Amino acid sequence: PIPAAGDDCGEPTYVSNIDQALFLYQTNCGSNTWNVRVTAGGENHVYVGNLTVASGTITNVTGVSLESNDSVTSSASAVNFSLAVAGAGIDGFSFTLSGDACLQLTSGPNAAPIILGSGRGRVDYGGVNPNTLALCGGGPVAELSVADITVNEGDGTASIPVTLSAAASQAVTVTAFTRAGTASGGSDFFGTTQPLTFAVGETGKTVQVQIVDDSAPESAETFEVRLTAASGASIADNSADVTIVDNDTGAVTVSVEPLSVDEDAGTASVRVSLSAAAAVPVIAGVVTTTGGSATPGQDYYGRFSNVTIAPGATEGFFDVTLLNDSAAEADETIAVRITSATGASIDVRNTTITIVDDD
Repeated sequence: PIPAAGDDCGEPTYVSNIDQALFLYQTNCGSNTWNVRVTAGGENHVYVGNLTVASGTITNVTGVSLESNDSVTSSASAVNFSLAVAGAGIDGFSFTLSGDACLQLTSGPNAAPIILGSGRGRVDYGGVNPNTLALCGGGPVAELSVADITVNEGDGTASIPVTLSAAASQAVTVTAFTRAGTASGGSDFFGTTQPLTFAVGETGKTVQVQIVDDSAPESAETFEVRLTAASGASIADNSADVTIVDNDTGAVTVSVEPLSVDEDAGTASVRVSLSAAAAVPVIAGVVTTTGGSATPGQDYYGRFSNVTIAPGATEGFFDVTLLNDSAAEADETIAVRITSATGASIDVRNTTITIVDDD
């Protein structure tokens, strides 16, 4: 959250031999006098940062517990500091500010945060504007997102957009990397890790991933692009799906074949065949439909089913349950249709089952 009035009020309850942070607070709440203190958490650390004026002036800069290896240089418009603190020591300085300035750390232990005073609890910030208590940059931290896309297998490259919600006032960096899903690295796409840098004012970048165009018919497949290790912005959406649409479905076709079966057979098994074995599973949606002379519920039970033909195989079967009655009647037909197919294109879509009467 953006800091609010009261966040800075009162000296923090820091523990110098445990905490590793820079603390910014006002002893006299609501005044123009500020305190900066750094702690080492029982180790040896150096905090480097600056206080730069956006409006007004900085005065009365006074060092606290400074040694020869500390440095605080100031002018009316800026303070640059390097504070070397060890063990349970506490170093820092105080200053008076009229107007507004941005306090930021450029280096410290484990990217140490700025922690405001004890008024409403401990809240960590990467940089704050004293007096107005906005985040440095004048508003909320920009957010990074990565978007889902769909590409054709023959496109060669997938360009995945990474965006900032607003232009940042400082450079923003983030690392994008790929992760396999139903698509496999090396056979469907080439995995990559790419650092991205948004210059001041930029809001868009792209991650380029090479797509492999093979000759195997297959279903649409996906892999992920993920964001990590952002600096200068937060990550709002860290994952996107890239869908690769196959361009080889014409290489293998699927068909249904006609069938003649006796009424008392119990089951009619319609052969669903491929023109050639496929490298991936072929799934055909097959259904009994209107158009035949047989009556569903009286001569057979209507049915829909997905018929899966495994890689290397060339056939599967669609089973329809037949009803054997005692009425003497002419031969009857059931209409069968392929409604959809993945992994192959449809060649012969419609066929019939002929029921030969046994009465």
